[in-house]
Amino acid sequence: MEVLLARLTLLLFQLCTLLRPATTSWPETRFTKAYGHYPNDYCHFTDVVLDADERAFLYRSETDHHNDCQFAKIIWPIRNVSGAKPNCDETFEKGHVFTIFYFAGGSNYFHLHYDLLLPLYLAVHHKKEQTDDPRSHVLMPTVESRRLQVLDWNTKAFENDKKYWVQLSRAIAYPYTYLPLQESLLNAKRNICFKEICFGTQSVQFSSDDVINGFVEHIQKVVNVKVQPFEVDRIGLITRSNRRRILNEDDVIAALGTIAVTEKVEFSGMSFQDQVALMQRYTVLVGINGAGLTNGLYLPPYGVVVQLVPYKAQLNFREFGVMLKCRGPYLEWHNTHENMTRVAPHDKYNNNADTIVHTEELKKVMLEALELSKTARETDKFVHQEL
Repeated sequence: MEVLLARLTLLLFQLCTLLRPATTSWPETRFTKAYGHYPNDYCHFTDVVLDADERAFLYRSETDHHNDCQFAKIIWPIRNVSGAKPNCDETFEKGHVFTIFYFAGGSNYFHLHYDLLLPLYLAVHHKKEQTDDPRSHVLMPTVESRRLQVLDWNTKAFENDKKYWVQLSRAIAYPYTYLPLQESLLNAKRNICFKEICFGTQSVQFSSDDVINGFVEHIQKVVNVKVQPFEVDRIGLITRSNRRRILNEDDVIAALGTIAVTEKVEFSGMSFQDQVALMQRYTVLVGINGAGLTNGLYLPPYGVVVQLVPYKAQLNFREFGVMLKCRGPYLEWHNTHENMTRVAPHDKYNNNADTIVHTEELKKVMLEALELSKTARETDKFVHQEL
């Protein structure tokens, strides 16, 4: 009887061993850290698992590397664990986990480009070997509960594909996988493994022509927008409705209309693809410092961006200028007339001030812009003839 019981015990153990889910060896994580764009630590791990039950990114090491990631460890649940490696339901070569600018149910077009798209382009696409395998990279956008605070698994940010921040983050992910960090991802109860994974975004040299123009080409390819030759010079004047408005828009359009066809441009409600496509229409895009001016990146190669800067405003117009100069011809007009400024209440830095644009001054700038565009086209035509 004892012998039979022993044999049954052995048989049961062997059966349980066969039925137990297979585990794989779990190499010790290798870790590196570099200066990041946002947050200021750009942390790279190898051999990491997003465990759905633990609701955390797990790795194995004798060292708690996540403690070297000052803000990443606050935003994302990253833990060093011991024991067997959890099963992998999906495996990606490289994961990119990053925050997306999302506040009070909305976002900001400039910050999406400056803080998100350009750093991700650099990490995923720029001078990288491209592949059609969607598992080569997975991009995982995150919404913080508050700035530099723990992520919000219950965010609604990614529910509507028509929202421009979703369209932009999907565009930079193409042709790879896009998996927002949200509750539905955990509810699927699937563990996701990464051979490599980066938390945050890497720093970017925004003055690099190579990076900026490579990014623009990538976006134009993804949204299937082709650059068309100019048929007629056309000026687009960006209109704003809440702050930093041009108070004499009609006068400006009438004045500029004497030197070229001039139209108001309203981006509100447009899809990302439609905004990029619309830019192919203009020789010159002009507007007061603001998110819509970011679309100047997508002008044709000889298109000119003209940024209007309010009177003594302490804005990020220099950041705009650095980025837009890399793309192509660029000019600025600064309001130097205090009496042509309408300051908003409690706005001691004039950052939200409305402006009455001096039409004769702007006409001179626009004539220079049209000449710049003409010269650029002729120079390029000569270069191609020489080649």
